[in-house]
Amino acid sequence: MTSAGQFTVEERDWNPSAKAGWFAMAEAPPRTRPPLLTAEEAAALPPHGRRRYDQARAAWHANLGPIRTPQVDAVFEALEEICGSNLQDGGKVRPAAVLDALPGLGKTTAALAFGRWFHREQIDQHGPQVKVRDGTWQRIPVAYLGLTSHTTMRSLNAMLCRFYGLPERGNADVLAHRAAECVMNCKTRLVIVDFTDRLPACAGCPARLPAGTSWSR
Repeated sequence: MTSAGQFTVEERDWNPSAKAGWFAMAEAPPRTRPPLLTAEEAAALPPHGRRRYDQARAAWHANLGPIRTPQVDAVFEALEEICGSNLQDGGKVRPAAVLDALPGLGKTTAALAFGRWFHREQIDQHGPQVKVRDGTWQRIPVAYLGLTSHTTMRSLNAMLCRFYGLPERGNADVLAHRAAECVMNCKTRLVIVDFTDRLPACAGCPARLPAGTSWSR
């Protein structure tokens, strides 16, 4: 016997550009697949139950993937190699990656999927807390920035501060220093910058970002 109560409609609303939203996305459990009913069983449901069943199926199908195609596997392998080799001391330059392709081919999807995997891997390996001189900080392995149009260096640094929940007052240098302290103490090892074509075309702009940056156009 099928009842309407067994159809769970999962609505997951989060903003990965904020720390709380990123953690909610990265640590969310897998979705529960709705039960598969025959046409006769679906037709026998009461109107409310049928609506819930259809909505649960729609949510499930809308959130399939990402599907690990050979292209996505190649992206993951390359990013894993780059992040895995980023063990240089803080005074040395670390390599970065750029995902460049035509619109709609899944650059952001692949970057978010890798960031989620990397987040869980770092938490599992090192734990959720970081010991510092005056106590502990929360480990935040990944930061995500979704750029807007006409991004300046100040607004870019303000977005990074906003991700960590830091004050956004001050000029570009003050904001960069504030964010860099959080990046260092929270052991952020990957910064995903989405829509890098919106960055200002100025010499040395990428050099002002934290080490270990992954670019997605």
